[in-house]
Amino acid sequence: MNKENSKRKILRIGLIVLVIIFVVLTGIQLFLSFYLDSYVEKRLKTAVSEQTLGQYQLEMSALDLRVWGKEFQIDSLRLSPTDTASTAPRIQMDQLSISGIQFLPYLFGGNIYTGQVRFSKPVVTLTKNSPDSLNFLQSSDRSSSSSNKNPPDIEVDRFEINEGVFALLNQEQSDSLGELHDFNLEILNIRVDSTTLAKPPFFNFSAIQTRSGKIRYEMSDFYAMESNGIDFSTSEGAFSVDSLKLLPQYPKYEFAQHKGHQLDRITLTVERLLLENTDIEKLNFGEIDAKKFTIQNADLEVFHAKMMPPGPKSNKTYPHIAFKNLPFPITIDTLAIHQADIRYTEHLAEVSRPGTVSFLNTNATFTDVTNDSTVISREHTIVLDVTSEVMGEATLDAHFEFPMHLDGSHMTRGTLQSMQAEDLNPILEPVGLVRASRGTLHSLQFLMDLGDDEATGWVQLIYSDLRIQVLNSDDVDDGGRNRLKTFLANILKIKGSNNEVPYRRGEVSFERDEQKSIFSYWWKSLSTGLKESVGI
Repeated sequence: MNKENSKRKILRIGLIVLVIIFVVLTGIQLFLSFYLDSYVEKRLKTAVSEQTLGQYQLEMSALDLRVWGKEFQIDSLRLSPTDTASTAPRIQMDQLSISGIQFLPYLFGGNIYTGQVRFSKPVVTLTKNSPDSLNFLQSSDRSSSSSNKNPPDIEVDRFEINEGVFALLNQEQSDSLGELHDFNLEILNIRVDSTTLAKPPFFNFSAIQTRSGKIRYEMSDFYAMESNGIDFSTSEGAFSVDSLKLLPQYPKYEFAQHKGHQLDRITLTVERLLLENTDIEKLNFGEIDAKKFTIQNADLEVFHAKMMPPGPKSNKTYPHIAFKNLPFPITIDTLAIHQADIRYTEHLAEVSRPGTVSFLNTNATFTDVTNDSTVISREHTIVLDVTSEVMGEATLDAHFEFPMHLDGSHMTRGTLQSMQAEDLNPILEPVGLVRASRGTLHSLQFLMDLGDDEATGWVQLIYSDLRIQVLNSDDVDDGGRNRLKTFLANILKIKGSNNEVPYRRGEVSFERDEQKSIFSYWWKSLSTGLKESVGI
């Protein structure tokens, strides 16, 4: 009986001790919550003001620091300029929460180690070309450069942004220039130290996953870019963009008017972009290395109106040279384009309607795509093979070679299958002032060296029974033609057939117009050989 009583006493004493410990800890927590929360909130606000040289203020509705639970939470956080008229960036969010905080490494070494950091529904507002934003950055640089201390080590097991919104305003803050909605981001095992800060992306990680909703960005006064969303996962090694669009800001015939001179107006839509099998280790060091990049169901339209005067001379960069000059290395084994439609349209000032050459149902494959300086210094060449339907009628097979070590010079060769000459009238009539009344084009072969200044090469067109009409520029739509010129062209100039061995070849000779697109350069160069081949 005495042993039982002893056990009961020990149990009661143990329970009393546990209750006392619980009460003490609860009291400490209440004390810390009442006093420490207020102290930390005040220190945070003071630190923000000091670190930004008084340019920013921190506001919040509640702060909850749970020392024993290693948790920290701020509700309704707002980081905004002290001057309400300032155009400096603004940040607000429903909640900032941090868990798994290691207090001792911070107190004794200044290093930050934590389990999870979560931003809930942040809204970031920026102003384009804001001088206030620039002053803030310069102030931060001065502040950081004045200290010789090494930056602290930072380790975060998990970083999250949930349902974020980013907005870019014009300088007057009256209109939105860009928006990103429903942005979600997850980064695992982040580490920042003095070595990672030396090179983008400035931190190491084990995995990243991000997803967003609609995106819109006004790239300039003339173009805007839109997308229904992006999706990226390092664990899957894949990055995709849903419904990418490059949209001109003005209608076709107003576009050049707003610029004051001739220029190409480009419209582009892509159903989906997909980057696969990305090397995550290289991505950690700011390099993109992937096995395949796919562009699905694209539509590209280039429109050039010649009603305006020519623009100033400019060195229009070739696409592969612009790629070469990107500030970060990209290597992609295969870049594939599936089911793309390409149209080049030109409208002469004296003609009532534009002319269009189209390449429909285009499938293309780029191989050995890279701008890595260590590779292209060894005379590296990017190869492009294309299959397309010219004017939607005849199959074109073309091969391109883009030497990355040169100034932009490249070459192409290809063949075109049989089609009727009348199928080319949509471009011949308004641009060439020529109408094909009949004729069969049995095949076309070409080889062109497209230099930085001039194109050379040859075109061999095999055709029969070709007849043309020479048109007057003022009545193309009415079917009007210059009967005398038509008669002389068909009798004295145009070669009606080229279907007997040895076949005639037309010489390609065309000086590049630096103000026009690469598509114009290709077409105009090819047309010089075509004209000579048939005698136009």
